[in-house]
Amino acid sequence: MQKLSIIIASFNRCKSIKDTLDSILKQQSDGNFDYECIVVDNNSKDSTKEILESCIPKFNGKLKYLFESRQGKSFALNLAIKEAKGEIIIFTDDDVIVDKSWLNNFFLTFEKNNCDAVCGRIMPLFNGFTPNWVKKNIDLLYGAPGPIIIYDYGIDTYKYNRNKMMPFFGGNMAFKKELFNSCGYFRTDLGPGSGTSGKEGEEIEFLKRVEKNSDNLYYCGNALVWHKVDNKRTSLRFITKCWIDCGKCAVARECNNNLDRVTFCFGFPRYLIREIIEDSISLIFVIFSMRKILKKWRKICWNIGKIIGYRKFHK
Repeated sequence: MQKLSIIIASFNRCKSIKDTLDSILKQQSDGNFDYECIVVDNNSKDSTKEILESCIPKFNGKLKYLFESRQGKSFALNLAIKEAKGEIIIFTDDDVIVDKSWLNNFFLTFEKNNCDAVCGRIMPLFNGFTPNWVKKNIDLLYGAPGPIIIYDYGIDTYKYNRNKMMPFFGGNMAFKKELFNSCGYFRTDLGPGSGTSGKEGEEIEFLKRVEKNSDNLYYCGNALVWHKVDNKRTSLRFITKCWIDCGKCAVARECNNNLDRVTFCFGFPRYLIREIIEDSISLIFVIFSMRKILKKWRKICWNIGKIIGYRKFHK
């Protein structure tokens, strides 16, 4: 019987990770596969260890607790990959609720299409305190990464198209384990924690390496998880930081392109300062429209993030 390995890197989310594990316990395998769940405590300061240890008996040997003292999501993921016993490795986060058929739909997609990697659907799980302006402007706030995490291309299963779809998001993606032998592991200089280029950059960079080795990648809309939208994610402070991080992440990709025609000043493209000034001034003329403010502010934050990223890159 084929074995699947679920990997979760967790940092200071002891309450949320329990909900995630409870939803994993409800998986319906239809006898198609066996699975293990590996949770890596990435140096948490809360009660993560105690919560995980209390959940271990419920899993009847399927739950494994690991500790990674090196701060950074990539360190945690790489540790778990090396420990994983499954032929297929499935990644999710410590703040999601997984559908009861989540694993089974991943398994069936790999079996039917003999694919090398699959990304699943992510939908938001709002709470009763989510502001209306967030729901009304969800198309400006969602993404992967983004302040609100949504990865939704419908409920069907079909080949992944990198020209029309966003890159895989770590909250719901799966790979054959053998890919990590041929493509390497996640870069530890990217990603949350100790990363230098913003949130989730390690996943995008790894996917690019996978795409060079295989074009047999799929999207499965029925491999579904719900991502919790807590109050912190809807604050302007968090949204600002997230968009700046997205700008930093973009630099890691842009620096691989030909920048010979770009004029640099103090270690970053000069045009970024011009755009920030122009967009900041134009904010005055859209103060009565939250939607227009968000559009301008998103661009400003991305450009600020790019400046930070370029300056670090050229140190």
